[in-house]
Amino acid sequence: MSGYLAAANSSAGSRRLAAAATPLVLTIGFATSQFYTQSTLIDATQVQARAATTDFVVTGQAGGVSASLSAAARGIPGVAASTPLVGTEVVAIDRAAVQEPLSRSTAYGVDSSVGLALRLPVSSGAFTDLRGDTVALSETEASWLGKRVGDRVELALGDDTVINPRVVAVFEANLGFGDVLLPSDVVLPHTTDRLADAVLVSTAPNADHAAVAAGLRGLVSQHPGSIVGDRKALNVAQDNQLEANAWLNRLLLGSCWRTSRSRRRPPSSPSRPAGRENSPCCASSVGRGDRSPGCCVPRR
Repeated sequence: MSGYLAAANSSAGSRRLAAAATPLVLTIGFATSQFYTQSTLIDATQVQARAATTDFVVTGQAGGVSASLSAAARGIPGVAASTPLVGTEVVAIDRAAVQEPLSRSTAYGVDSSVGLALRLPVSSGAFTDLRGDTVALSETEASWLGKRVGDRVELALGDDTVINPRVVAVFEANLGFGDVLLPSDVVLPHTTDRLADAVLVSTAPNADHAAVAAGLRGLVSQHPGSIVGDRKALNVAQDNQLEANAWLNRLLLGSCWRTSRSRRRPPSSPSRPAGRENSPCCASSVGRGDRSPGCCVPRR
């Protein structure tokens, strides 16, 4: 019966119901999108990075690993290619732009064998030319800057060093590996710790994976703190601004929730003196004059 009455009331007062439900639905939708957008993007970054990684990943337990491990890993039988992965940030400078001459991007330093160590489809050019004064851009970054293979692009590295490399490849965008790929020997001198985030290793088609894994473990045993894992061990660096925005959204949503609860809280009633409300008065005392007319005392 109660369900029938509720349905009938909703049908009869559809406008009233819509006026009450619409703001609630919009609020929930807005809060959900703001709360989960950054976390979804962070997870997508890791998923895309691991999907593009091939066979083995060498990482450090307490930070980075030596980039020299990449060259040493190529000497292990069955290894087809290896590349260090040196994370950094660059600022692209477009002096011809009027509104946004600067654009910040996540960048990585890699070797020219990155095309074998990563599954990054190339739209034009070739990763094998990525050495020296060169750079590879994602399709998104190349379109934003209006660059193509053969053009020069002005970049500011992490320590504000400005370089002007030539574009040698344009690849399909991947959230896990940023929009800019530079030679690792160009990026490393401009980082703080001079270490790579990881070393990516790919094996030859008919290689014995167990033998390659054993060879890598023997190699990293000479570098304490380094470990060998599969693609699931890769954790690419996240955009610091993205994480900051995520925490800011959580704080704002928490503040709005507390404000809404405080507004719904009913006002507290004013306190009254104990023993003086609803207390019977000694009417006889007023007539005798031994009590003031305004005095109201509890009857004993």
